[in-house]
Amino acid sequence: MALADYDRDGNVDLLVIQNDFAPVPTIGRFDGGLGALFRGEGRGGFSFLEGERSGVIIPGNARDVVATDVDLDGEVDWIVTRGNATTLLLTK
Repeated sequence: MALADYDRDGNVDLLVIQNDFAPVPTIGRFDGGLGALFRGEGRGGFSFLEGERSGVIIPGNARDVVATDVDLDGEVDWIVTRGNATTLLLTK
């Protein structure tokens, strides 16, 4: 998970990545999601944004996420690493 004001409304938003391709061998892998962005409501709550609206679609074995400003444009960018796959850069 990573917290940042993604939509620049003054409220902290939450990006959640998921999937785990290396759990207990007898159970199998957990790969049912593509990540999710939750907009901060300013009072401690969050509301889910659909992937089509948020641009958050993270296939594969997501491992870690960092919020930063890679291109120095003042907007939050997300760097997502994935096991056995390329690193993703999500920008606005």
